[in-house]
Amino acid sequence: MTIYERNETVHHTVETRNNSTRALEAPDTITVSIYDPCGVALLTDAAMSSSATGQYYYDYDISATAVYGEYRIVVTATKDGDKSIFPEHYIIMPWDSAERVRGLSGIGQDKSISDDDLSRLILDSYKEASHQCYGHHCKERPRQCWTSCNGYNYCINGSNTTFFVKHIEIADWDGDGVVKGYGEQSCGTDVDGYYKDCNGWMQQVLITVQNVVDGRLTVTKRDGTAIPSTAQGLYLTYYTKSCSYTTDLFRQAVEYLAAHKCLLRFGELERASSADLTAAQNVKYVNPNRMWNQYKKLLKQISVPLIGGVY
Repeated sequence: MTIYERNETVHHTVETRNNSTRALEAPDTITVSIYDPCGVALLTDAAMSSSATGQYYYDYDISATAVYGEYRIVVTATKDGDKSIFPEHYIIMPWDSAERVRGLSGIGQDKSISDDDLSRLILDSYKEASHQCYGHHCKERPRQCWTSCNGYNYCINGSNTTFFVKHIEIADWDGDGVVKGYGEQSCGTDVDGYYKDCNGWMQQVLITVQNVVDGRLTVTKRDGTAIPSTAQGLYLTYYTKSCSYTTDLFRQAVEYLAAHKCLLRFGELERASSADLTAAQNVKYVNPNRMWNQYKKLLKQISVPLIGGVY
């Protein structure tokens, strides 16, 4: 599994062989489908190109607005009515930190920790660091019902569709470069929500983020109409970021956390090169928790102002 960045091209290759002789052999048809982290099909049964007998490839251009996360590739080959499935995965992140993490941890060779395993560790670290770096507000009621200076009523009254979150600034939780509410796009939601109907049942709402700074949202039922006045409450889930958050600090935090996870896993490896054993042990010997301590230090810098101010 490979880590890609936006605007790069996924070059996916596959070989097809005869089940008995294992010789390269062309199927009757061979297609590829690609699914995003939410399971939405980005590409469906596209024909693959052939470079030689039994060797196929497909080049997929990654969007400039692609959601970060793990994508699934499914190649389907058909021969005499029989289907063979070739599944694979790739990851899209803001940056490829594989070499940086290998350098920090001292684990440099693929046979010690494969690229696939390392990619998953980095993605897991990205998600974990995101949870730590952002404030998480779960199932929170919107800002207390109030009337603005122009007399507009921001209550659940059967006609109002504008609501405000209690805490600001709303964060780009999934890191795709835009802050979106549930229903604004097929994948990637930063603000989610439900309302409780008159029977006490929770109903999904559609959300459009109008302003991340003041926390203004447009919230409606799934059919686009206002939440009914009989609703017992509106509940929003979203994230906020601190004033001291920077992309550079966050990237460093992810890389140090991934390096820490590599060293923890390294002790469980059955296959490791002597060079990696020496390098990793040297890193651990100097300070076994150095990567973890640096990660926590960076988190502190991100979560509170570096100089003065109140957050």
